[in-house]
Amino acid sequence: MVTLPVVPDGWDDCVACYGDPLYPSGIANPNYQHTHLAVFTSPFPLRQSWDDMIIGKFWAHRLVGAVIVDALQEVLDVYTREGIEEYDLDEWGGCWNPRRKRGSQDWSLHTMAIAVDYLPSRGRLGEAPMTPAIVVEAFEKRGFLWLGRAARRDAMHLQAAGPSY
Repeated sequence: MVTLPVVPDGWDDCVACYGDPLYPSGIANPNYQHTHLAVFTSPFPLRQSWDDMIIGKFWAHRLVGAVIVDALQEVLDVYTREGIEEYDLDEWGGCWNPRRKRGSQDWSLHTMAIAVDYLPSRGRLGEAPMTPAIVVEAFEKRGFLWLGRAARRDAMHLQAAGPSY
């Protein structure tokens, strides 16, 4: 099993661990992608939630991507390829997306590519979570935090950072 080497808590700790994705002026630095991220291959095809396009690869932080792949492999091991398709466990909301948090001026951890939106239709921001327990367990035991239990509930969101952010 591949796990996160460390789980920073809060934006400043994340910057210390994963690097700063912003210019000093506070805008997203496009060079961050080339210095801190890599392309990872999913163990099964993923269907983008916004356009149903099938992808096999995704951008993630170099310290996090293999952990995401390992968690997805566990989901595949439990459900098999047929189960993944039957239960729509291929729905991918993305990882790297330089943007601010929904309804906030704070930057999202997606800007660092250390957060995953997986199975968005099973629990969007503020909705009751319907995420299968195996998915939550696969990510949590590798060090990810699932926001399906958070005060600002976001069941599709899993992050390689602690609860302070």
